[in-house]
Amino acid sequence: MSEVKKFKVKWVSFKKFSGETLKSSVPISFLGGVDPKTGVIIDSSNSLYGKSIKDKVLLMPFGVGSTVGSYIIYALKKNLAAPIAILTYKPDIIVPSGCAISRIPYGLLSYNDWLKIEDHILIRAEEENEIVVSL
Repeated sequence: MSEVKKFKVKWVSFKKFSGETLKSSVPISFLGGVDPKTGVIIDSSNSLYGKSIKDKVLLMPFGVGSTVGSYIIYALKKNLAAPIAILTYKPDIIVPSGCAISRIPYGLLSYNDWLKIEDHILIRAEEENEIVVSL
């Protein structure tokens, strides 16, 4: 039986969502790292290589790379290939900007809470200051 936990989140952009997690242990560069038409990770050095972020709650440490990455996030949304939400533990400028213009929920977790959340578990956000996770 799964355990349900609540974690505090600082939202940069918020809306209610529910979805399955996909977690990268390394930062993601959206420019050159994600196919904007399909949502598939195309960076062969990433552990998620070949997997799609479409309709997932993407967990990653933070974003890296060019500021064009914000527009890649927007393109993902326009191409119906975007994640449901993105959660990180370290803020950057690229990912929150892309999420804001694309209306994708983006939030910051504490490092310790981020570590506790694994792949392929259900997360839902119904309140503006927390997420509910089935561990």
